[in-house]
Amino acid sequence: MGNSAAKNWGIESAPITIEKSTDGMVRVITEGTKEQYGGKVVLYTGEVQEW
Repeated sequence: MGNSAAKNWGIESAPITIEKSTDGMVRVITEGTKEQYGGKVVLYTGEVQEW
């Protein structure tokens, strides 16, 4: 979301950097498999969220 968006929500700064988030997303997209992540909600860390 970035620091400016975080401030609009009343938060002093974003919880992680844009670089860390995008690096994680690229890693999940390039290294993940359909069997591993297909049809699931996945965080930039690779953690699968239940929903």
